[in-house]
Amino acid sequence: VLSEVPAAIGVIDTTELTRFNSTSLLPALNTIPGVRMEERSPGSYRLSIRGSTLRSPFGVRNVKVYWNGLPFTDGGGNTYLNSLDFNSINNAEIIKGPGASLYGAGTGGVVLLNSLLRRGTDLTAEYTGGSYGLGRFRGSFEVGKKNSILKMSIAQQHSSGYRDQTAMSRLAGQIEGITAIIKKSTLSGIFFESRLNYETPGGLTKTQYDLDPRQARPATATQPGAVEQKAAVENNTSYLGFVHHTNWNDAWLTRTGIYGSFTQFNNPSIRNVEVRGENNVGSRSETQYRFEKTNWQGKITLGGEFQYFYSPVEVYGNDKGVQTAVQAIDTLTSRALLG
Repeated sequence: VLSEVPAAIGVIDTTELTRFNSTSLLPALNTIPGVRMEERSPGSYRLSIRGSTLRSPFGVRNVKVYWNGLPFTDGGGNTYLNSLDFNSINNAEIIKGPGASLYGAGTGGVVLLNSLLRRGTDLTAEYTGGSYGLGRFRGSFEVGKKNSILKMSIAQQHSSGYRDQTAMSRLAGQIEGITAIIKKSTLSGIFFESRLNYETPGGLTKTQYDLDPRQARPATATQPGAVEQKAAVENNTSYLGFVHHTNWNDAWLTRTGIYGSFTQFNNPSIRNVEVRGENNVGSRSETQYRFEKTNWQGKITLGGEFQYFYSPVEVYGNDKGVQTAVQAIDTLTSRALLG
């Protein structure tokens, strides 16, 4: 019962997720008090929990995201929520404030995303269309028996956007499954591949907005405009994870997972072109002991988490979307061990 949990938690179930539309998580997440999600342009998200990122103009910062029990926020602090298709998520749990310390100190909050597998055979195909060139196709096939379930899905979404230089396109494929190994023990796995490209129009002054609110950031005396520089983000991400779950008895359970991901990130902006290759590996293990007395119950959790991040970064000049001379070359690495 949420009222009995010693933390500020918000829960979004499948009904809430599908209440608004099937193209974005934004409307459903914004129903949770203290949570603010924004979309600067189609595919570009900003997420704040209790004002945790008020000074961040974009991105998911200081909020840690988990997907099916595994870290989705990488070791470098990047969270590419926009690479996930809407139907990759069936429910979400948001832990706000200090209560999120179970997932690491210093976080502004934690978002737990989960998908759902069902037994039985199911074949689904759907198409959604809307204004400003919105189109989304999704197909999935799921087969489940007594001890195993397998689901495969693919989704393609695109839009031209309200403003100039706000077109967006995403192709995402996903395979997930679960199987029983021995009594009270299961092994689940998930793999997804995402190809995302969205244009970035840049900000407007009040004068520019009054003149034409649909225009992208225009050129100035010293800088070209967003359209001329082909400002955009290209994000190609692959993610693979496995989780082993054992219920030893009614009181004890152990959950251990490993994952790896790779992201190729290209960002032509007005001033330059940034190219990153982000490699991530990690693991998480937790053991829970649940106990219940006459008038109260509790849970003790012990565990640890490890993440390793390695990313070569190259910055080039930008001449109408074409890379020119090298401006900077660097390599970013980080290791995180939580326990």
